[in-house]
Amino acid sequence: MKKKLFVLVAAATVFVMGMTGCKKETKCDACEEVKKRDSYEVMGEEVWMCDDCHDALEALGDLMK
Repeated sequence: MKKKLFVLVAAATVFVMGMTGCKKETKCDACEEVKKRDSYEVMGEEVWMCDDCHDALEALGDLMK
């Protein structure tokens, strides 16, 4: 019984860990470096950019307020 429970918990852990790291490592639309990136909406268009470029864009937007 303990062995089946351990296998079930291990399988669930592997599944959840696999779902959390789903960013694709490709070229960023802003800096053109190969990094992990996400899709963001900028001025009504969907762009793919890394977290560093997105943070810089957000900081620039905060300065313009």
